[in-house]
Amino acid sequence: MRNVFRAVALIYITLICHTALAQEASRYENLVVTGVDLYSNGEYAAAKDVFKTVMHGDPSNDAAMYYLGLIAVYENDIELAETYMMSAVSLDPANFWYRHRLAKLYAITDRQELAVDMYEKLLKDFPKEHDVYFELVEMYAAQEEYEKALETIDEIEEVVGVTESLAMYRFNILRVMERYEEAYESLRKYNSRYSSPYVLTTLADYEMSMYNDSTALAYYDEALSL
Repeated sequence: MRNVFRAVALIYITLICHTALAQEASRYENLVVTGVDLYSNGEYAAAKDVFKTVMHGDPSNDAAMYYLGLIAVYENDIELAETYMMSAVSLDPANFWYRHRLAKLYAITDRQELAVDMYEKLLKDFPKEHDVYFELVEMYAAQEEYEKALETIDEIEEVVGVTESLAMYRFNILRVMERYEEAYESLRKYNSRYSSPYVLTTLADYEMSMYNDSTALAYYDEALSL
């Protein structure tokens, strides 16, 4: 009988402990929500205090780490921001936003190699996040890795389709590479399938500079008709 009482007592104590832990976890979750609201309203100092409280009671709270990192960016404490964001990523490596924000932090602090490495890994793990493709193109262009930038534009077109902005981005990169005829040929190819006054005007200006007046006028007329 005594053993039965002990077993019941142990179950009761276990239930109390689990309930207390659940209540404590719920409290920190609520605090995180409060902190996010404060951050969203621009009350960074108050939000920081809330997230610090969360971290004191729950050191493995990745959301609190992430927002403390964002606040550190606002306070221009880049080293601290990186520390917090890296901690958030290590706590939840499957979180796209944590990794994406850390990549952006590397980009804005001119650590392009680290940024590119993170963007490439993000694309591998999150191939449907289209914005990452565009940001990666900019990273490659900033590092003068133009061939990789062009390859990434090709990948973007396979994912989201051909657009005027992509056509012009390819055109500008090819011009930077001094591949002028290829640049204009890429616009002609785009123009053969799609209608764009901007592309037509760019082609017309080029033909005018080459003294091909009739071709230039044909492009201008087509642009005006649109």
